[in-house]
Amino acid sequence: MRWFAVLGLLGVCATPTRADVPFGWQDETFAGRIFESAPGGGALACATDGGLLFFDLGTGAFHQVSDAGCADGRCLRSNHLTSVARDSRGRYWLGTRGGGLTLLRVEPGGFEYEHFFAASFRRGGALLAVSVTAVAPWGDDVTYVGTLAGVAQIDLA
Repeated sequence: MRWFAVLGLLGVCATPTRADVPFGWQDETFAGRIFESAPGGGALACATDGGLLFFDLGTGAFHQVSDAGCADGRCLRSNHLTSVARDSRGRYWLGTRGGGLTLLRVEPGGFEYEHFFAASFRRGGALLAVSVTAVAPWGDDVTYVGTLAGVAQIDLA
């Protein structure tokens, strides 16, 4: 049995150490506050103050993606995630506080990143503001993104 708990301001994803102790923690990690979670593909993805936290439901293992600040753009634009959504293709849409939107593709050996910003003219569209409040994938190629200035449509088709 797997447990997911948010304790005050500390977000904890953990598995019980013994079946008779439901709140005994085998693993624990700190990734800041958890704002949103998205299950799928055997994992739970959590948008946190400290980046993206994956919890593997099968193994009970954690993987934290908190690689913002790289020079080549092959990383998160901000570790302050506000929202996460998994689309029908298994990609993760990550909203940030002040860093726009990131499309994260899980690839063999790592991740591929695609970024969307306010007032950028690029394939797919642009955001209305840099702080994202909600993400809603729709079908295979369209995602609606709530920002502090309204809703934007990103169309990758």
